Amino acid sequence: MKVPFVDLRFMHEEVHPALEAAFKDVLDRSAFIGGSYLESFEKNFAFYCGVSQAVACASGTDAVKLALMAAGVRAGDAVLTASHTFIATVEAITLIGAHPIFIEIEADTYHLSASALEAHMTENCRLGSDGHWVDGDSGLSVCHRHIADPSLWIDGRYAAHPRPGEKI
Repeated sequence: MKVPFVDLRFMHEEVHPALEAAFKDVLDRSAFIGGSYLESFEKNFAFYCGVSQAVACASGTDAVKLALMAAGVRAGDAVLTASHTFIATVEAITLIGAHPIFIEIEADTYHLSASALEAHMTENCRLGSDGHWVDGDSGLSVCHRHIADPSLWIDGRYAAHPRPGEKI
């Protein structure tokens, strides 16, 4: 018996006809970039996130870079991030001329340490999170004061608090 490595059909079976119609429409109109589908996605995604606007990007790297820029991170700034982050996080930081500072995680929770973050914060330092939570209320407080990139915190919550960075 052959077990399929990845079989995602069950995830879209229910909406298959609607997806097929949308794909056909995009192909028929050659609407691969921009257009009504993108506008609809951005509007609906912003509504879902509880913000006034959302911007679709070509990649996660672009999204992180845009979020850092929107948060005011500039060349020469330091950006704190997890020591085991994905390379695209560091790439986005360096693309705008900022410098990554790697913060270790807590061994028991795998979360960023609020005290380590606070110890590294300076006037020209921002927190560029890649989705790694920080520990507890003190960590949430650090994030709400300093976070620059909430792009991977979509629909994240801690103790019923919204994800940090919604002000961007």
